[in-house]
Amino acid sequence: MSDSEASWRVENIGRALSFASAVFERDVLRTVQQGEFAWVRPVQLALFRNLDLDGTPLTELAARARITKQSMQELVDKAERFGVVVRRPDPDDRRVKIVAFTPAGLMMLERFREGVAEAERRMAEALGDDVMRDLKTRLQAYVEADDLSGTGPNAQASRSSRAIPASGRLKA
Repeated sequence: MSDSEASWRVENIGRALSFASAVFERDVLRTVQQGEFAWVRPVQLALFRNLDLDGTPLTELAARARITKQSMQELVDKAERFGVVVRRPDPDDRRVKIVAFTPAGLMMLERFREGVAEAERRMAEALGDDVMRDLKTRLQAYVEADDLSGTGPNAQASRSSRAIPASGRLKA
């Protein structure tokens, strides 16, 4: 296979989206990693983008992030050592541990919000405001059409591995 025949491997939308996501996350982390949150690494995003404000069971976090429970446990352990999350018993089932943000974790989330705003500003600067709005709308439609949002006809099959919250809205 010649290089021109294999160009589809590098010239495809999946690769472009993957690289764009990496640039976006890098830009977000530049803001987050200032000061006391310098320890946050890209891998931590699997925890922070899937943790609900009122807390989430560890098994649900792992399912949302599409990683093993053990891998999520490691992310939670590190975040707990840095004081941004805490584990507490589930009031309905004492065997289940709920992972929740601490006050320091909520401060970190504010830093993430600022980072996302800055990353979106940079992206809009590169693409133009109209293209940026259109891109967000069309990517959301694509995700919803694939039932990752949990709202379409095949939602039951995708619900256990959903990476997007039931609201169907993309999160940082």
